[in-house]
Amino acid sequence: MKPRILGYREAQVLRLVEADLAERGAVRSYGRIAAELGMCGRNAVCNVIGRLERRGLVCRIRRGPSRSIMVRTRELPAKCDQT
Repeated sequence: MKPRILGYREAQVLRLVEADLAERGAVRSYGRIAAELGMCGRNAVCNVIGRLERRGLVCRIRRGPSRSIMVRTRELPAKCDQT
């Protein structure tokens, strides 16, 4: 199995998500992530989060209208509970 090599933006977003979770317990909005990293908009952040999710590094959790992101660790199950 090849090691996971992250692209520049993927690494930036992942570091920001990890820092937000450690400091505040929640991740800022896609718009604020885009502004912080100088990305063109929320859709760009959504695409990067999607790539991180496909690689198994983060998990988007949807509970009704609210959404959140978890960073996967070895302790998390393969599939995130989306209830």
